[in-house]
Amino acid sequence: MNHIYRIVFNRSLGVYQCVSEIAKTQGKSSGRSAITNRRVGFSLRVLSLSILSVSALGTTTSALAAIYNNGLTTNLGASYSVSAAGDEVRGVNTVVKANALSISETRLLVTDKGNIEIANTVTMDRDAALEIKDNSMLTADRLYVGTEGSNNNLNISTSGQLQANTVYLGEYIGSKGDLTVTGSNSQLNTESLRVGNYGKGNTTIANDGSVQAKTVSLGHKNTGEGGLIVTGSNSQLTTGELLIIGRYGKGSTTIANGGSVRANTVYLGEYIGSKGDLTVTGSNSQLETESLRIGNYGKGSTTITNGSSVQAKTISLGHKDTGEGDLIVTGSNSQLNADELLIIGRYGKGSATIANGGYVRANLIDVGVLAGSEGDLTVTGSNSQLNTNTSYVGRAGKGSATIADGGSVHTQDVYLGFLAGSKGNLTVTGSNSQLSTDNLYVGTTGKGSATVAGGGSIQSQVIYLGSKSKGEGDLTVTGSNSQLNTNIAYVGFGDKGSATIADGGSAQASEIYLGFLAGSEGDLTVTGSNSQLNTNIAYVGFGDKGSATIADGGSAQASEIYLGFLAGSEGDLTVTGSNSQLNTNGLQVGNQGKGKGTLNITDNGQVKTRSIGRGSDSKLSVINFDNGTLELAANQPALFNNFTSANTINLASGGGTIDTNEFDISVFNDARITGSGNFTKMGSGKLAMNSATKAWSGDTDINQGTLQLNGDYNMRKGEVLAIGLNTLTDYGQLKVTGSADISQGKLQVNAADAVQVLTGNPVWNNVVSANSLTGKFAAVNDNSPLVSFVADYSDANSVHLKMVRDATFVDAIESETSQTALGLSRMLDLSTTDRLGNNENILSDSLLSENISLDQFKLAALDLAGVLDEAIEDRVNNGNSALADALITNTLSFNKPKLAAAANELQPLLMGATNRIITDSNYATTEAIIERSLTNPNRGVWAKIIGSDSSHDEEDGIAGYDASSYGAIVGIDSPINDNLNLGVAFSYIDSDVDSNSRALDHEMKTKNWQILGYGNYAASEATQVNFHAGAGSSDVKGQRHITILTDATASSDYSVDTLQAGFGIGHRIGNELRNFTPFAQMNYARAESDGYRETGAGVYNLDVDENTYESLRWTAGVKMSQALTPKLALTGQLAAAIENGDRRSDITASFIGMPNANFTTTGQEIGREIGIVGVGLSYMPTANTKLSAGYRGEWRDNYNDQGASIALQTSF
Repeated sequence: MNHIYRIVFNRSLGVYQCVSEIAKTQGKSSGRSAITNRRVGFSLRVLSLSILSVSALGTTTSALAAIYNNGLTTNLGASYSVSAAGDEVRGVNTVVKANALSISETRLLVTDKGNIEIANTVTMDRDAALEIKDNSMLTADRLYVGTEGSNNNLNISTSGQLQANTVYLGEYIGSKGDLTVTGSNSQLNTESLRVGNYGKGNTTIANDGSVQAKTVSLGHKNTGEGGLIVTGSNSQLTTGELLIIGRYGKGSTTIANGGSVRANTVYLGEYIGSKGDLTVTGSNSQLETESLRIGNYGKGSTTITNGSSVQAKTISLGHKDTGEGDLIVTGSNSQLNADELLIIGRYGKGSATIANGGYVRANLIDVGVLAGSEGDLTVTGSNSQLNTNTSYVGRAGKGSATIADGGSVHTQDVYLGFLAGSKGNLTVTGSNSQLSTDNLYVGTTGKGSATVAGGGSIQSQVIYLGSKSKGEGDLTVTGSNSQLNTNIAYVGFGDKGSATIADGGSAQASEIYLGFLAGSEGDLTVTGSNSQLNTNIAYVGFGDKGSATIADGGSAQASEIYLGFLAGSEGDLTVTGSNSQLNTNGLQVGNQGKGKGTLNITDNGQVKTRSIGRGSDSKLSVINFDNGTLELAANQPALFNNFTSANTINLASGGGTIDTNEFDISVFNDARITGSGNFTKMGSGKLAMNSATKAWSGDTDINQGTLQLNGDYNMRKGEVLAIGLNTLTDYGQLKVTGSADISQGKLQVNAADAVQVLTGNPVWNNVVSANSLTGKFAAVNDNSPLVSFVADYSDANSVHLKMVRDATFVDAIESETSQTALGLSRMLDLSTTDRLGNNENILSDSLLSENISLDQFKLAALDLAGVLDEAIEDRVNNGNSALADALITNTLSFNKPKLAAAANELQPLLMGATNRIITDSNYATTEAIIERSLTNPNRGVWAKIIGSDSSHDEEDGIAGYDASSYGAIVGIDSPINDNLNLGVAFSYIDSDVDSNSRALDHEMKTKNWQILGYGNYAASEATQVNFHAGAGSSDVKGQRHITILTDATASSDYSVDTLQAGFGIGHRIGNELRNFTPFAQMNYARAESDGYRETGAGVYNLDVDENTYESLRWTAGVKMSQALTPKLALTGQLAAAIENGDRRSDITASFIGMPNANFTTTGQEIGREIGIVGVGLSYMPTANTKLSAGYRGEWRDNYNDQGASIALQTSF
């Protein structure tokens, strides 16, 4: 259906026309068709004019749309204002001309090859729209899209074209203009495109659209905000000179989905206060430019992502001193190519990140170019790459580069801290992160540092640390799998250099030079477990000063090492710390040409070498041992070659060790080994030296092999010769080729574990031999308290050794107990008071003042000690005791006090006190039943919650204990007749016990269950007789912690059966509200424990026999009750008791490997006299209900038990 929807005025014909909603050329008279109609139908025209005139009476001219479609040129003069209803210019050869064009609150459509030519200015404001499409064109000098208003749109599509000298989008503050160029052959050609002049503007180039401009400026003025999007394949922006993204204001540009931008120069954030953002994203999206400045004076950021690319000749981030520039290249196939230069922080601040597979190629990269600048470069993520010929990190400013998480950088030369005052830092971290370069300069004339961490790696042909005067360079390789690989490393080439390999890092170098040129200093440290350095040749002090340290488990391997190579040079090498090791074929301490060399082997450090010596004309050669080891890896005819008495081989207080392994070693004849420390010879080979070479004053320890002294040897007074016995065939020997006098010396025998468990009476021959031997050793000592060694002088010129049985555990116990000032088996407590003025330790006053009998200790410990001695005897005679093997091995170097303490630590759990502890805790149930019987003859149900802490002090070395117990008792009783009540009670008590001892560390937990029957008989109204009997069981879990002989815990788990019975009488004096009740009571208890076997401590586990403890206690006292109110009463108890049961809780046991060798531990005697005090409150909320709370304490010699209770009674 054809609806009339508007009236238009056809300016070409000068008539109004009705145009249907579906009409195009039909119903609209073109210029040509109107003329034809006028000739054939005048009457129709007259009729039409009449009708239209009537219809138009109520319509103003501004509301009528105009259509130009006559194929002719229409000149509208000075100004063309588009009608409010919107105008159209369409058709081939249809041209509309004007000096100016104004589109305000309306729309102008140029279509179907129509053409508009504007001599000067096109202005669009207040929701204006201009659409150029279908091969149409608009030309103008200036075009303002959005001088006012926020919805002004310019759309160029389907081969439409716009040509203007200048285009402004968002001209004034508050205005907004949008430009869209979309579709194939749709074009904008302009000299200058300003997107967001003072206002806001957006430009979109899409779907093969193109914009060509001399300059494009986004965010042109300080209030301007401009956005640019170039999206879609073949969509293009081309600028002949400048693309400014954020000139004074804010600008953003996105190139996406195959779009492209070509510009001679691109600025992001051109002036102070501006901000420019550029995003290039998507496959085939690209930016091509001669120069890209990201953050000129302002702030700029560029992101290249999702396979896009940027091609530039030069790129500068933070170009001026106020500029800040950020660059991100991220994602697989995302690329940045800088043909000449990539600057990250020229005067200002710059940051560049290559991530997630991004790729950057640049001829030269400069990070932190000029003084005051700061630049950061990060290459992170698998397959992220940077390729460059030359890299400066901190040329004159501050620069930082990080290669992380699998990123890689490939370059020819890298400079860190290039010029004076500069600072450059490089970090390579993370697995597969890598820097590959020909030359790495760390600190040229500035300060530079390089760190390889977390599994990263650096590969460089040559490395220079501190390459020129005033340069300082630091290199650190740290962490497992972190690696440095280089052909040549100069640590301190022209000035100061430092290299550290730490915490499992590794470095490989063909050659290493520390302190290369005169005036230089180089320091190298290899520290930490698994840290490694491998090199062919190392010069520590090549031309000047060099220092190398291998510490804390680090290691280094080198074919050759020179300390102090050239004249004037100084080289120091220190190997220190357990497992720190240097392996080398040859070590020269002070080379030819008067260099100085010092080798320090300290604190369990180790040097392994085939040869060690000095240059014959070195200025100084020093070797210091301080608990260090020199290990030889080959036969040597001249160890310490060229060393003389003028040079130093020193044994400091920690001593030194030479390990020959299986090789034969001869020390250079003129060498002298001096110092106050001990000398130790290890290895099965022979170490030969002149007698004059042995110039140390400390002990001589021959642990293995032979020490041969060429010449005569006389032992000094008190001098110690130590011989190591490892097996019958592996032991140390001293051989003197001349005469030897040993009469002033002492022999120390150091027997290994294997020797001490040999059976029979083994002999070691020729531990000392000489061409002529004089005298006997002044003393022969050894390191075992259980076996001994005696010297055999039966051969005139030799000394042999024999092993015999030595001191016993019984001897140790007897020795300890003979000193009246000692408690049990603890070691001698010696004070440091200088009582005699000669620093002699004497027994402390506190111990001397004690008057302690040790008879109980002997009873407790001697039986056990005898069993231990029996095990040793069996082992020496028969060779069949695993317990003895362990004892001999675990008591090396023990003295008698420690041996006694070790024996006593093997005592059974709590020295047998378990059954007594259970009996004492179960008496709480008895007390609850007695209290019930004496206070309430009525039928009822009652319950009582109890808790107590008890402590038994250690006495005469017999262990005490601290126990905490808690539990509950529940009972029910009922009258049988007027005089007799009977009841039953059930109890559970949980106890936690710890030993109270200076010698033992025992723990025990018990769970005690009991059921008892009880009753009371009323002999009179005031006299009550009570009685009870019951049985129960206790589950026991125990632990004995053994710490002197070994580090083990013997665990036990067993049961104890318990019995209880008793009777008593009480007579109440007074009434129920106020009374006191004298009473007497007899109680019997029995605890019988099962036999059990411990686990967890190997040969020190015990088999413990069944054990029984009995208690018979007589108690007499008085109870009282005083009413405070009708419902509240104060109660109390005062009593004394005598214990007539077992005096001690003895226990019998055996070690699991010696079932027939029982020993009995005598427990501590307990006090027989007992004092008891109790106090409490009772409250009766009803006539049949009573609540009570109380405290009860019990004391006897070395023992106290204090507890509290809460009870509830209900009668019915």
